[in-house]
Amino acid sequence: MIAALRGTVATHRSDHHGLCLGCPPTWTDGRLTREPWPCPTIDQAQGFLKDPDRIYEALPGERV
Repeated sequence: MIAALRGTVATHRSDHHGLCLGCPPTWTDGRLTREPWPCPTIDQAQGFLKDPDRIYEALPGERV
């Protein structure tokens, strides 16, 4: 688990422009750009570390 988290954090790091290197580029306003860092992946990982039980609320397709 720790290795998976470290791999995710190592991949989703900031470049010299403050954009995430791990997120795929997308077209925004006619130009190719990346997510600003910290990206949603890092934000979500930090949220799950602070409140691990929150992951059960965030599972997609889960029936209530």
